[in-house]
Amino acid sequence: MRTSDLFKGQKVDIPCPKCGKKTPVDAGWLLKQGSVAKIKCKFCGEDFDVDTSEFKKSTEKAIKGIKKMFK
Repeated sequence: MRTSDLFKGQKVDIPCPKCGKKTPVDAGWLLKQGSVAKIKCKFCGEDFDVDTSEFKKSTEKAIKGIKKMFK
């Protein structure tokens, strides 16, 4: 199973650089994106890029920790 499938349907709040309000984004979708995800603020309509590398590293680290618990 892919990591993106495990997080499908889970929401991550991404703050807009223009208005500061948080737009909910599907975590599974975010993990499927390349190193940069294109987001549109649902409040002000601003299009902005999000660096996904740190989010991907954090989720992979969490998965490894969970796998260790079940060995």
